[in-house]
Amino acid sequence: MDHKPQARLLSSLYKKMVTSINGNVILYKWTEFLTTDIKILFEQFRPIILEIMLSKSKKFNGNVKWFVSLHVKLRKIVTDVDQLEITPTFHGKSRSIINIHNNVNEFHKQWEEAENIINEKFDKFIQNGSGWVIDEFQRFDLNIVKYSPIHGTGSYVLTPKRIAVKRVILNIRNEDDLCFVWSVLAYFHNNRTHNRVSDLKKLLNLININDLNFPLILEDISKFEKQNPTISINVVGYENEIVYPLLTSENQHREHKITLLLLESNGKKHYTLVRNLFRLCSLNSSESSFIPIPKFITDKKAIVNVKSDDSLSFIWSVLAFFHNKRTNRVGDLKNY
Repeated sequence: MDHKPQARLLSSLYKKMVTSINGNVILYKWTEFLTTDIKILFEQFRPIILEIMLSKSKKFNGNVKWFVSLHVKLRKIVTDVDQLEITPTFHGKSRSIINIHNNVNEFHKQWEEAENIINEKFDKFIQNGSGWVIDEFQRFDLNIVKYSPIHGTGSYVLTPKRIAVKRVILNIRNEDDLCFVWSVLAYFHNNRTHNRVSDLKKLLNLININDLNFPLILEDISKFEKQNPTISINVVGYENEIVYPLLTSENQHREHKITLLLLESNGKKHYTLVRNLFRLCSLNSSESSFIPIPKFITDKKAIVNVKSDDSLSFIWSVLAFFHNKRTNRVGDLKNY
């Protein structure tokens, strides 16, 4: 269904005001409305917002981050002659869309999510203070921001020397946009000497990459996990000689837990397979980050505080969860 005629009709009824256009940020607001029903308001504004985003996203290469907010005037009768008035604001969640011109369905999904979030917030507000009713909608805002996603890339990136000497990652030399795929398959290949793309192609049947766009962005790794229910993917980055988390999977219980290192050089980004996360993280500062449990915490057994001589307290605390024993020495946790 073509949304443009409906958008033009509704736009003639709802006059928008451009409050700010500043480089990568565009703000719109509406102050006159034809309804006081949130559901009807979202139905009427859907084609208007879509038309704006399709038009304005061209200057952002089709990649946008956006959210909406609704300012509502509420009133409550106190006595026969007195009433209270307040104007709370309800915000939707900030969401991003890659290449919106070819991904309109994702907009509709996010639009319905925004409607549900604002409705839930409004209902919760009303329940916490009985007697409030909508007097009018005072303002509806649309915020559009340029979105610059992190991409994997087919351009091969050399392993930094400081990491290379540790021999803790496997960096597949590829000439396509599938560095993510080859790194994941290298985990299953489990061969230290022969990990060429020609070797890994034989394993493509082990994973489902249908309907995924490559190079794969970090935000789409969850889609890969959904299509591959036995695999979880964690991603770490490396900058200024520090290893840090970029993406932590919500599916840590799965059979195959794979950690990838996303390398960057001269604007190029490239996924590699991490073979030993502990040794990779040991590149970080060796100074101890251990802090004793404060005295005011009386139940010491409720906290696992791993004593270490390094700065890997985050790693040891996570591994202590999987260790699940009373003793949590670093020597024990290294096995994980």
